[in-house]
Amino acid sequence: MECEMQELYWDCAAAMPPDRETLDFYRRMMEEHFANQEAIHLLAYRERQVLEQAERELAKLVTGRAADRVVWGGSATEIFRLIAASPVFKSAVFSTLEHPAVHANFKHLAPEIWQAGTDGKIIAAPEAETAELACFHQVQSELGVIQDVSGLFNALPGACRMVDAVQAAGKMAVQDADITVISGVKFGSPGGAAAILRHDGKFTEALWKHIRILRSEKYAVGRISVPLVLTMVYALQRAVDVQNERSGNLNALRQEIIAGCRRWDIVPVLPDNVPVSPYILSLLLPVQQSAIVVRALSEKGVFTASGSACSAESDEPSAAMLAIRRSRNEAYRALRLSFRGNESGKDVKFFLSALETVLKNY
Repeated sequence: MECEMQELYWDCAAAMPPDRETLDFYRRMMEEHFANQEAIHLLAYRERQVLEQAERELAKLVTGRAADRVVWGGSATEIFRLIAASPVFKSAVFSTLEHPAVHANFKHLAPEIWQAGTDGKIIAAPEAETAELACFHQVQSELGVIQDVSGLFNALPGACRMVDAVQAAGKMAVQDADITVISGVKFGSPGGAAAILRHDGKFTEALWKHIRILRSEKYAVGRISVPLVLTMVYALQRAVDVQNERSGNLNALRQEIIAGCRRWDIVPVLPDNVPVSPYILSLLLPVQQSAIVVRALSEKGVFTASGSACSAESDEPSAAMLAIRRSRNEAYRALRLSFRGNESGKDVKFFLSALETVLKNY
């Protein structure tokens, strides 16, 4: 009888696996909430009430304001696309370190793009242009650096403030904004995403009207899945309840990994004094291309992420590494570990053992 290979999934910044309790909750919700919420019968009325309650709960969890409005979606990319399709905004500001979905969806606004320093912190332009939309991430998805979003917004006092909280929600307090974007798969939901619109925001009414037209008149967006929405709220509540405990666990775990990696001259990409999410650890390999190491690690049952594809397969190195002024050679050597939060010392030993074998055979 063959033994099952141990597996360690450290690519949670891309998609965090739901736990058993969340999956069981999702199954129950699918059994209970199957009705068409847009009909005129009593079941539809009940579903609409459930959705309204879910909106209040989600808004309270994320912004602390139950009165804020919630735009549901299937993914953060879909949410960005909905907002970008709005005629509300004519100009935008964001950074070189924003997610590709932001760059792709808002490029038609001919945005002013702010640069980042070698420490991964976004640098506000000294004479920023007036923009109607300012979009910045709270946690950079590859490097893990935490931005001072409020300070960046202060440089653009008239703009609608949008924070990409995809890597922050459920893991730390989310910084205040007019639009807050979150994604369920980043905190253990089977799916779902949302934009929380500040109830008294300058652009909220216009955005709300635009999205209702897209949903109800142009049919550009599909019907909301009530079971998925309810499960996303449930998963977020579970994550919030343990976020302090998990952060403490991960801070200790990161130090153990860093200490173990130094024997092979593998070091963190960012300096020790840069505030980073405990859920993301970006490492720089000494000579090895990270895409090759990622594939080799997966054969050992360890699943991580590369900052870029192997240069033998792609000419494009990590955009985040280049944005912080690293060389193309270094940009091909960035290895990202991203965690669920309940990892143990045993997991660290398994990872370091697998990494040692891969490096020896590189």
